[in-house]
Amino acid sequence: MNSFARFLIFAGLILSLAATASVYAEEPENFSSDAAQGTGEPPTVPHKIPDGATSESCLGCHKTGTNGAMETSHPERLDCTQCHVQGEVSAPAIPHKVRGAIAAKTCNKCHLTGIKGAPKTKHPERTQCGQCHERAKQA
Repeated sequence: MNSFARFLIFAGLILSLAATASVYAEEPENFSSDAAQGTGEPPTVPHKIPDGATSESCLGCHKTGTNGAMETSHPERLDCTQCHVQGEVSAPAIPHKVRGAIAAKTCNKCHLTGIKGAPKTKHPERTQCGQCHERAKQA
């Protein structure tokens, strides 16, 4: 094999390695889910996932935040249940009276820092607390 052919093969290998390295060096998408942040836990769905659910059925509410659903940050993904798993059917109820909207502006006054013994929020970036948490039934 002549030296020019060896040079072409060597150059091709170097370019292939460089292209592969650049693919793996790209920043991941910035998802706010626990799984994307590397906690090792898959993101859970706080409602029943119907048998045979498809990405279209999930996006019916989650593409735009319809019916109080959290708006997805990645609607181009095609298989929601590949990452998202069934969790508790509902988020913890709010065991105290709430004045005003159930939203971060109200809730974070205590839950952001854990003031007055309130449990600290595990997801301070979320702003619509009432999408998952509801007022407890008052007896």
